[in-house]
Amino acid sequence: MADAMPVIGIKQRLEDQQSMTHAVRRVLRARVIFPNTSLEEIASEFSMQPRTLNRRLQAEGTTFRELISDARFEAACQLLKVTRMRIADIALALGYANAAGFSHAFRRWSGVAPSEWRNHDRSRMAS
Repeated sequence: MADAMPVIGIKQRLEDQQSMTHAVRRVLRARVIFPNTSLEEIASEFSMQPRTLNRRLQAEGTTFRELISDARFEAACQLLKVTRMRIADIALALGYANAAGFSHAFRRWSGVAPSEWRNHDRSRMAS
């Protein structure tokens, strides 16, 4: 009798192929500009409770808050680089209530205001 191959669920395949941090990063990159990027929503995509997802991420040395912040920064840089969207529109797209909150976060991430970053990046491309 041939050995039956056990059915491996998505959670097990995920554990075998990559870290939870890597998997959550991939999901967040794709969804950061959508409204459902809460811990609860992302945890449900992995068929786990939010606390379980948090514990798994903490065991890997990170948090959901750090990962979503990184994803927002990457998306912000991309939007600033390839679009002519106003700063206020980028802020709204990334889930900030206003441009001031986004600008504060962007300055914390990069050391400069979003408009400065955009102007500097464009001047580099023109050279």
